[in-house]
Amino acid sequence: MNRPSLQMLLLVLLLVRFAADASHPSAAQSAALIGGGSLHPTSVDVHLKDTRWWSLHEAYLRPDFDLFKARSHFTRQQWATFSARRCGFDPAAIRAALQGVNLALHECERQMSTERWNCSRLPQNYRAEAGNIFGQLLKKGIPETAFALAIVSAGVTASIASECRRSLRCCPCRVTQDDPERGLSPLRSAASPAAARYAGCDHNVRFAGAISRKLLDRPESGRDVRHLAMLHNFNAGRRAVVRTMEVKCVCHGTSGSCTHNICWREVASFQKIGEFLKYQYKEAVKVEQASPVKIYLDQDLQSRKSRRGGRSSQQLRQQRHKRRRGQRQRRRRRRRLNLVKAGRSPQQPGSLPRRRDLVYYESVSEDFFCEPNHVWSLPGVHQRVCSINNGSCSSICCSGTYRIEHYKHVDKKCNCRFVWCCDVKCETCITDKQRKICD
Repeated sequence: MNRPSLQMLLLVLLLVRFAADASHPSAAQSAALIGGGSLHPTSVDVHLKDTRWWSLHEAYLRPDFDLFKARSHFTRQQWATFSARRCGFDPAAIRAALQGVNLALHECERQMSTERWNCSRLPQNYRAEAGNIFGQLLKKGIPETAFALAIVSAGVTASIASECRRSLRCCPCRVTQDDPERGLSPLRSAASPAAARYAGCDHNVRFAGAISRKLLDRPESGRDVRHLAMLHNFNAGRRAVVRTMEVKCVCHGTSGSCTHNICWREVASFQKIGEFLKYQYKEAVKVEQASPVKIYLDQDLQSRKSRRGGRSSQQLRQQRHKRRRGQRQRRRRRRRLNLVKAGRSPQQPGSLPRRRDLVYYESVSEDFFCEPNHVWSLPGVHQRVCSINNGSCSSICCSGTYRIEHYKHVDKKCNCRFVWCCDVKCETCITDKQRKICD
């Protein structure tokens, strides 16, 4: 039998096998169909297993915390992130990432304290079963989930960027040059208008963003709306860190003069980042999945022949770098075009969500967070403390009613005075206070 005939026979056998598998689904597939599920597990179900390491955000603070015992909470790809080949294993990077999650969760509770969902977490004994600290709520495509994903991503990025200059081995010093195209024009000072410049080491958010991406963004081939929304919100959290960066300057000169003004960029306080993300949460954009659309610019359609010519080796390297950068931008553009605002087509102006936007694809009823719901790991709003001053009682309490509870507050250090010599004596004060609790 000649070679083409053999190849044709193999192709026919493969087609017959594929048809048989399609007509007789497996037991697991049949069960999924009977239960109304999908033939394939969603990317979110798989992704929840990759968030197990978030539960270590408090354990790493204990003195007996063992990094190598915590390895089971990471996937193989995540653990490889901390073992760069040229630097070796870096425990400081793990602690910085866990510190970022801890920072994000506390800020999440602060920002959402006036909302019906107050960033509530599962008890410690339920987290192992759920695979994450938020429970099944992460499977929902609602604005609250978008905020939680974005603020965790921002916390990991901000923490690693802040630790870069202090303790991380593989984090290079990032010097920001004056770049008018990026809006990084030289700073001007009154003493010496031309002397101000960017120098020193910025907080390397590019390096921190790469670590955050490896830890959070699951490199799956699936491109359903859930997976795309997750990737978008993770990236929105990283962009929030970049957009809120602050410029710090130090003057140098003899006799107190400011002849040189050295400036650098560093990560803002995480409260400022949290406020930025809370605003994006209030302006969250509902999206839906669109058909993949490819946009090619005119210069992208040029043939290879037109790119050749009498160029030097340096010009060819620059052209190659520019071409690769364009390819990366087109890949990002194509991925973004898979998500459009609900009810819009990709061709309409303003139909694409901005990179800093938080996106969601699912709407729930107004009373979704009111009652305890064990399926979605929700505690409900009963017994929640609210405040009339900031208007949270009307927004938190679903029934609109609340009760006033009086209690006594004990302050062990009040009316302190200095006693000669040398002591400070304080009194214990008991004051009557009241708080509002949702019915």
